[in-house]
Order: sequence, then structure tokens, then C-alpha cells
Amino acid sequence: MSKASYQAHEEIKPKKPSMEQQVYSYLETKGATTLEMLGFQLGIKAQTASARLSEMHDKGIVTFDPYGAYRLTYDDAERLDVIKQRCVERFAKWSRKGEKNGWIGTRKLKADIDRLRAMSDSGSLYAEGKRDAYDLVLQLLDQQ
Repeated sequence: MSKASYQAHEEIKPKKPSMEQQVYSYLETKGATTLEMLGFQLGIKAQTASARLSEMHDKGIVTFDPYGAYRLTYDDAERLDVIKQRCVERFAKWSRKGEKNGWIGTRKLKADIDRLRAMSDSGSLYAEGKRDAYDLVLQLLDQQ
């Protein structure tokens, strides 16, 4: 994270819960919407709207529908599926970056992805309740 990104994060941190609530309320009232429309309607930058939606996506609160819009998840089962999929996607992205930059090897990468999928399929990813993808990846890496 760059210094500017870190400073921006620190500046907005106290406002995050209220922004997340605004996004939630908007989606609850208006239904599925695009990133651009959400930012416009709430009067926030697209980058800020994207960050809040990404955090809510990590928590399984929202999902991205096939028509290109964000919407609230319907129930706990869908929420868990979103968390699981998001975790696998993020880990695969981080792993590809690690492989590309020479931080990890291909064989280790494939084994780690398989282990994460097995944890995900067994339900052990949810044993401690709500956890974000980053914590789950750290848990996986710590088990090695």
C-alpha cells in the first residue's frame, strides 16, 4: 500500500461504518445497482463506493449479479457462498502474483489453493464466524 493510500485509508476510517450503512440502506431500498450509479446517488467518489462495496463483498453482505450490478445477498446460505468464493478468488489472485514475482513456486501454489478449497468445502472457514478473506489466507499459510 502506498503512503498516499495509507493516509487516505486513515482519513476515511472513522467514516467507514456510516458509509457502509448508507450503501446498505440504498441497496435495501432501491435494489441492485451499478457502482457508478451508487456513487452518483450517494454523492461519493466511485473509488470510495468501490472500496465500500469490496469490503461488503468480502463480508458476504453484497454480491455482484450476472447483469453487472451489486445487490444484497438473499440469505445466510448465499452469504456464506459469497464469502467462500471471494476468499478463493483473492487467494488465487495473491498466489498468481506471488508466482509471477517469484515469491512462491507453482507446486506450492497449487497445494495451497487445493488446501484452501478443502477447508472451504469442509466448512472450517466459517468455524469462527465472520472473518475476512485476508485472515483466512493468513490462517491457511500459518498451518504450513
